[in-house]
Amino acid sequence: MLLVLTIYLQRKHEDDETGNDAVYLGALAPGTQSSLIPDVCRKRVPNDAAILSLGMTTGVVLNELTKGAALKSGASFIDFHKRGNKMFLNLVLLDGSGETLVIIKDNHFMVNSNKILRDLVPDDHSLLVFDLQNRLILHIEFRNPLNIYVRGTFSSPQRLPITIRDDVILLGGWKLSESCFTDIKVPAISN
Repeated sequence: MLLVLTIYLQRKHEDDETGNDAVYLGALAPGTQSSLIPDVCRKRVPNDAAILSLGMTTGVVLNELTKGAALKSGASFIDFHKRGNKMFLNLVLLDGSGETLVIIKDNHFMVNSNKILRDLVPDDHSLLVFDLQNRLILHIEFRNPLNIYVRGTFSSPQRLPITIRDDVILLGGWKLSESCFTDIKVPAISN
């Protein structure tokens, strides 16, 4: 049996209270790519598990639970949940001064265009956001209904940033790689 997914992207400008273009709105839909499962998680992931890939070396897996927390840095955070055979991402990305840059709620996103240089939506399941210095600060791929890949820099006032790269996660002077968290209720990574 062939399953066909209808993939959509709704994107529009909304004005803030001053009448300036402030927010891009859109929705991420699942793609049809294979899952990016960090090697360290491969043996621990059943077929119906939801996997949040933090770069290429760290994974957060929902097997028994339906909701998981991945990262918390002050008010910046990533968490996700699974409903049926689809996962949903929630994320808040702040800059170092506490200004909100991106909010994602159940795969629907808002990007504050006044605080970033640009955002790209190369397809209907990816989002890339660049700060005012043209640095990539958020990269999300909704690869398939049960796998979301995230890379980025999560800041909060008076805290060291948490940077998720493909090869490592940086927490101040600490490095985290080759980690797999399964069915956790508290953030796997926090500062």
